[in-house]
Amino acid sequence: MGFFDNIRYRDIDWRSPEGTVRAHVNLSQFGGRFKEAQIWLDNRINLDMMPYIPFKTGREQGAINARNNVYRGTGKIVAYTLSYGRQLYSGKNAKTGQPIHYTNPLTTPRWFDTVRAAHENEWKRGVREIIMRE
Repeated sequence: MGFFDNIRYRDIDWRSPEGTVRAHVNLSQFGGRFKEAQIWLDNRINLDMMPYIPFKTGREQGAINARNNVYRGTGKIVAYTLSYGRQLYSGKNAKTGQPIHYTNPLTTPRWFDTVRAAHENEWKRGVREIIMRE
């Protein structure tokens, strides 16, 4: 059973206090597509982020991938995990404050922001396609 399996998307009826504006939003028509879109998005972000994560031994990438597999479908994305992960993510040595020099040429400090800037439009398009399909 997944995280979103028990969520039911009900229609929303709203009326302004004066009764002059009324709205009906039919969310039930989307059924499980919200859940499907969230799982797709979580998978895609994790996949797109992998090439940007430092890879000296592969431990950080492996730990991030494992953690994101646990959170898949919840909308929570992990960008660093291990004890030194925060330091790697910030791009500065915690003791000296000096910049970290990455061996992976794609890695930048705060690599999730770099990945989002490069792929955000693709992510939006993919989610929109899943939710809006018939």
